[in-house]
Amino acid sequence: MEIEKEEKNQKIIEEEEELPPLEEDEKENENNSENENENEDNELTNEFLNEKIDNIMEKIQQLDIEKEIGEKEKNLGTRIIIDKITLENFKSYAGKKIIGPLHYRFNSVVGPNGSGKSNLMESLLFVFGKRAKRMRLNKLSELIHNSSSIKELRNAKVSIYFREIKEDDNNNFHYIEGGDFVMTREVYKNSSSKYFLNGKESSFDEINKKLSRKGIDLKHNRFLILQGEVEQISLMKQKAQNPNETGLLEFLEDIIGTKRYINLIDKLNRAIDDLGEIRTTKVHRVRIAKNELNQLEDVKNQSTDYYNKEKQLLILKHLELLIQQYLNNIELKKKKDEIENLEKEFDKVKEEQKEKMRSMADFAMKVKEFRVEQEKIKKEKK
Repeated sequence: MEIEKEEKNQKIIEEEEELPPLEEDEKENENNSENENENEDNELTNEFLNEKIDNIMEKIQQLDIEKEIGEKEKNLGTRIIIDKITLENFKSYAGKKIIGPLHYRFNSVVGPNGSGKSNLMESLLFVFGKRAKRMRLNKLSELIHNSSSIKELRNAKVSIYFREIKEDDNNNFHYIEGGDFVMTREVYKNSSSKYFLNGKESSFDEINKKLSRKGIDLKHNRFLILQGEVEQISLMKQKAQNPNETGLLEFLEDIIGTKRYINLIDKLNRAIDDLGEIRTTKVHRVRIAKNELNQLEDVKNQSTDYYNKEKQLLILKHLELLIQQYLNNIELKKKKDEIENLEKEFDKVKEEQKEKMRSMADFAMKVKEFRVEQEKIKKEKK
């Protein structure tokens, strides 16, 4: 756009060299034409930037947040606890054994060697869908109890009883109605297994979705820390060097659940970067406009001064006309008064003249009568 403007300006300069000097009106028309072209370029740039902003905002609005971060948690200030665990023919436990009820803040299993810590932890891993190697076994059928007194058992089963609770600020809690459910996994002699939810056959996906809605992430398994993993965690690097590694930062993000926001954050950061570029462009244009505005400030001040002086001049001229009109009115009044006085004097002289004419007429009559009388006397003397 700037190159095109420079070419236009170059053409204008060449044409000015060839043409004779322009009159003032022609120069003004040319300036107006340049301003119109510049305004058109600015409008095109604004349309492009606004269209780009609209596209970015449309992409942000189209982001499926639940899809980006996984299924949405229903966090209503509640949490689930393990109330009890039942084991049937599972490892060291022949028959049915019940572990529980557990305290609502139960969060660790401790004890001396041989006390059954591994059995309990592996029962949880078993229900949560872990493979045999994760439980230090070659195949799942090794979980079925086998002792000298009890042999040839066909299956083993573990059930975990969950309850949903809500705590208050006074460390009290109450159970949520309808928040109880049971998850069961059963393994058979051929190492196959089945999942059950509330006594009905289910699948690992259904189990995973159910626990995910309750805030337990089976995919990353950061809620269940085994004995040997504590030392591994302490030896982790602060941050992974490549995407295939897991550092302490990534581990903590998995635990607190912020890792699933990374893709969404990356997309939003890209949108922010794009908007930042647009903002930089607009800020740059604003600065240019401010500089141009500052340059035009003197011209504006001169125009304002000229306008004010023109206004004052018009006011003074108008006052001058008013004063002249006032003086003319006074002079006219004087002339009218003089005319009236002259007319009065003229009327007076005219009356005096008429009076003299009458006196002269009387005198002429008397002279005439005197002559007649004189003639009469002369005739009588003869």
